[in-house]
Amino acid sequence: MKNKNDISIAENLWIDWIEFDYKEPNPKDIDGFLEPTIKLWSGLEVHCVAGCCGIDAFGFWREDIKKAVANLDQTYFIDELNTLRSKISNLNTEKLMSVRINNLFHKNVFLKLIDHISEQIKT
Repeated sequence: MKNKNDISIAENLWIDWIEFDYKEPNPKDIDGFLEPTIKLWSGLEVHCVAGCCGIDAFGFWREDIKKAVANLDQTYFIDELNTLRSKISNLNTEKLMSVRINNLFHKNVFLKLIDHISEQIKT
């Protein structure tokens, strides 16, 4: 971890946080994009609740992800994560926000997180 905001994805493995100007207006609200995957995000909310801790409420280690999708249609969620990735990739902004996750993200951080979750579901 180089930054206190880096996202833990395994022991000694992190998605590097990218800082940006938080005061810049008009982040893109991605909650509508997240809707088809909401059960997955709810299952990943293992350390606290997002309303309190934001992204830190979620577990992104392999075992957290496997547990979150254990009783879900994994093929469906991989397809929906691919769709989510495409929608996020095509945005013309780097600043994303989610009320559901209670966080602001740089687009590249969120894309790496989607890729990581997808990889864990596939393996």
